[in-house]
Amino acid sequence: MSSASHSLPSSHSRLRAPKAPDVTADMGRHEFTYALMPHKGSFQEAGVIHAAYNLNFPLLALPAPGPAPATTWSAFSVSSPAVVLETIKQARGGRVWGGPWDAQVLGPAYCPAFFSQAEKSQQHRTLVLRLYEAHGSHVDCWLYTSLPIQEAILCDLLEQRDPTGHLSLRDNRLKLTFSPFQVRSLLLVLQPPPN
Repeated sequence: MSSASHSLPSSHSRLRAPKAPDVTADMGRHEFTYALMPHKGSFQEAGVIHAAYNLNFPLLALPAPGPAPATTWSAFSVSSPAVVLETIKQARGGRVWGGPWDAQVLGPAYCPAFFSQAEKSQQHRTLVLRLYEAHGSHVDCWLYTSLPIQEAILCDLLEQRDPTGHLSLRDNRLKLTFSPFQVRSLLLVLQPPPN
């Protein structure tokens, strides 16, 4: 950017304004958030992907009953900044994890109340995780979990099991390998809750 362009106004167009098949598409008031992130080096070195997620999905703090836990807790974490855990949901049309009730469902105590007597089948104890490689690189990483996992299997986007996709769980972690921009889906079967 030359010094002469520093005072130029910036304009943004975020809507396509199509007229077919719906002449009222994109009409009305719209709000969006954007940010400029000056940085040195590559977007990978600067952590642009992580910063973008923090901007678009800000941390939401909610009050919880009882005293605060003595230690920190996370259901999942990934060892590489190049791999993004994008989705956690119940398998086969179940609800997507991310609502304010998650602390009750996936809390440190692994709330067995979530499973009714009728839902103790393996299907209702199965989560789908979708992860992708965001830096355009080949990556080997670890997916760590604090949940009691019984079985881990690779699957396709339709949640069909890959017959050769059984993953070995060691010390509450799974080894994953990604090609550039590859999306991976996993089925994680939780252990049955204690009676």
